[in-house]
Amino acid sequence: MGYTCTICGRFHDEEMRDARAGLPEAIFALSDEERRRRVVLSPGGDFATLDGEQHFVRALLEVPIPSEEDCFGWGVWIGLTAADHADVAKRWLDRESVGRSYAGWLATDLPPYGSTLGLFGTLTLRAVDKLPGFELRDSEHPLLIEQRAGISLDRARELAEPYQRA
Repeated sequence: MGYTCTICGRFHDEEMRDARAGLPEAIFALSDEERRRRVVLSPGGDFATLDGEQHFVRALLEVPIPSEEDCFGWGVWIGLTAADHADVAKRWLDRESVGRSYAGWLATDLPPYGSTLGLFGTLTLRAVDKLPGFELRDSEHPLLIEQRAGISLDRARELAEPYQRA
């Protein structure tokens, strides 16, 4: 088993346990020309702004795999208000800000779950070497159900399969 990472291009011996979205859906949908004109990406690639009005930050939405004492991580983009976006950017490397939370919404569509755009949740800053976490708020959405109840190892493999290159 193993996979070739679509981010770093290297082969990894372990099972794939995460998938990462390259851009928020609103930005991904734009042509290259429109992106150059309308989008500001931070140098590290963790913050994005569209038309000066829509603000996004990278985060990790974790789905537990109880049998493995591990999780499947969805690298997602979260929409934030302008004020919260600025505050998160200011606190991004501040160890004292660990645990600080912000209301946000998913700006990434996760196909295995149907439509996930706009699902509300809480973005929480973690250690400075980790992306913030994102927990969905109460709803009956399948993604929330799996985030709360966890998934089997087989389900994690099913989620990872479309993102693997052997």
